[in-house]
Amino acid sequence: MQKRKRSGRVQSSMKRLRAEMAEIGEQQKRIREGQMEMRESVQEIVCEYDQLRKETLLISKQAARCQRSLNEMFKIVIARENSNLSEADGLIHSLNEMFKIVIARENSNLSEADGLIQCLREEGKQEE
Repeated sequence: MQKRKRSGRVQSSMKRLRAEMAEIGEQQKRIREGQMEMRESVQEIVCEYDQLRKETLLISKQAARCQRSLNEMFKIVIARENSNLSEADGLIHSLNEMFKIVIARENSNLSEADGLIQCLREEGKQEE
């Protein structure tokens, strides 16, 4: 009789342990799924961050180019007001070349942009 009681207790303990193990297995599965979701979420955030950083850098570069253009235009206006037409003409030429460089870079034609930059440098040396 005692053997049956022990055997019954052992079997009920085994059943309980199996049920607990199954529950633990389900919990671990949910944890893994949650970790995968978190990993995907973090990856999406990192991608969005990279995209925003690139866009911010692009906007910053565009603002700097715009500021340089406005500065050149202001110099042209000042030169014209002072009746210094040769200086105004040179500034207009520089502004046009600057726009050509910007367009070449935007079209990913870097060799053309580099050539235009080199021409501007040479012209600047000749004027000195």
